[in-house]
Amino acid sequence: MAAPLRQLSQRQPNLSVLLGEVTDIELDYRRVKVSSPGLPATNITFDYLVVATGVRPTYFGHDEFAQFAPSLKTIADAEWIRARILSAVSLIAALSRRMDRRARR
Repeated sequence: MAAPLRQLSQRQPNLSVLLGEVTDIELDYRRVKVSSPGLPATNITFDYLVVATGVRPTYFGHDEFAQFAPSLKTIADAEWIRARILSAVSLIAALSRRMDRRARR
């Protein structure tokens, strides 16, 4: 996991972070037109531009796979996957102990 951009921008005075929808990029003029909820569209000039697009998990036309293939896009997703793995390991350990006890009888 990377540090949040907003956290990095606090230590970097020449860095701006803006959440919005890019409606136009004019590379020749080094300008981006951005719309943000509740604000008028604005032009922003840049020296360097990093565009981070949003993502959604895809199951290639098989949405029924979603219940078996969790996404790993957030820390909450990672924690959920970790909990599932630890739960499975605990279950296997308990079953293994039970099988050992039965084998000794």
